[in-house]
Amino acid sequence: MLCQQRSIIHIGRFFFFAPLFILRLYMKYWNPRRIARVRERERRKRTKEYDRSVEASEARRRHARGNGPRNARLIFDALGSMARRHMLMRLHEKGEMSLSNLVETLELTLPSALEHLDALERANLVTTRKQGRLRLCAYNPAAFKELSVFLSSSRWQFEE
Repeated sequence: MLCQQRSIIHIGRFFFFAPLFILRLYMKYWNPRRIARVRERERRKRTKEYDRSVEASEARRRHARGNGPRNARLIFDALGSMARRHMLMRLHEKGEMSLSNLVETLELTLPSALEHLDALERANLVTTRKQGRLRLCAYNPAAFKELSVFLSSSRWQFEE
C-alpha cells in the first residue's frame, strides 16, 4: 500500500522520507563501472572520428574515375621512382606475377616492394589480388589511356 503523510512514503513494511527516496531514484552515482563505461564511450567516439579522418585522407590519395588532375598527379608521383617504373615494365612485358617474382631482379626487400606496389595501386597502374599466401600483381593499361585522354584535352592547362 502506498500512502503519503508528512512527506513520508510507506511501501509495504518500509518507510522512506520523500526527498531521500526521490534522490535515490533519480541520482546517478559515479561508481567505477560507470566511469569506465563513460571513458570507453568517449574512446570509441574519438576512434571513430580518427578512422573517418583517415578514410577521408586515403580517399584523397586514391584514384577516382573522372578526376583527371588528381589521377594525373597520382600517376606522375608513382612513376617518379625508378624501382616503380621497373616493376611496371616487368608487369607489362611478362604479365601477371607474384610480388616476390616481380622484385627478384631489384635489390628491394619485400616490405619496401610492398610500399612501392601500394603507390602503383593507388594510381590504378597495377591491380593486385591475394591467392593463398601469394599477392598477384597485374598491369592495368586503362590508367595510361585515361591519362592520355586527360593530357590531350585542353582543360589540364588551366587546372592547378
